[in-house]
Amino acid sequence: MSAGGDLLVRDCVVAGRRADLRVRGGVVTEMGAALRRDTEPVMTAAGAAVLPGLHDHHAHLLALAAAWSSVRCGPDDVPDADAFAAALAAAPGSVRGVDYHERVAGPLDRHVLDRMLAQRPVRVQHRSGAAWFLNSAALAAHGLLDSADPAVERDAAGRATGRILRGDHLLRRDAAPPDLTPVGARLASYGVTGVTDATPKLDADTLAVLSEAALPQRVVLLGAPLHDGTSRGVPWKILLDESRDLDVEALTDEVRAAHAAGRPGATGCSRSAAARSAPPPPGTRR
Repeated sequence: MSAGGDLLVRDCVVAGRRADLRVRGGVVTEMGAALRRDTEPVMTAAGAAVLPGLHDHHAHLLALAAAWSSVRCGPDDVPDADAFAAALAAAPGSVRGVDYHERVAGPLDRHVLDRMLAQRPVRVQHRSGAAWFLNSAALAAHGLLDSADPAVERDAAGRATGRILRGDHLLRRDAAPPDLTPVGARLASYGVTGVTDATPKLDADTLAVLSEAALPQRVVLLGAPLHDGTSRGVPWKILLDESRDLDVEALTDEVRAAHAAGRPGATGCSRSAAARSAPPPPGTRR
């Protein structure tokens, strides 16, 4: 397509019939047989179907960009504990892993990760997205050894276990946001022209990054501030954490507040398998 968004597409299938399409300024303005070419570039579809742009209705753009530069830790990538440890050791610098599942090496904590790689910071995200597992060096690097944040799990003696539950906010501090350009380019190559970022309750810095990103897609932010006038009509993301008791009254109040702001509620829930499979010892605070 030309810089002005002009294009003539020949021999494409639209709604079951073959035709040519003329695009002006990125908008289809004419459809018919054997359209006359003006000065726009010409592309031949050779009988391929032309569809409206696709919309990804649930994405986490910054997490997606970061995941592409992370160590893949799922069972299809590292089938056992030895392969997992080798993948962590082969990664340069501070190690960031994603897509972990207990089938690989069982429940993780700081001690398990220290045995695999103690010399450098290691943090691994569970595939549910609800939990991170940090070795001792990573806990120290993020200032979490003595953190009182409720997301930092502690054992009966008060020591950080290395498990961070619903604590993404603790790990993005002082970190430069990943480049979203490759994400936009890849999504566009799949025909995706719109994305709904479902990250809840975006902080000011993250909101600015997502709002100012030069993406080719139209982006809808479910986590934009509740009373942001530009987000009226956009669903408000409410995350229900199954690892904690449900506060029905608080949930009801939040739904009412969303409706009062002209925003429907969009609820989601996810619980880390780590939280299910490894009950804490007596006295553990989660």
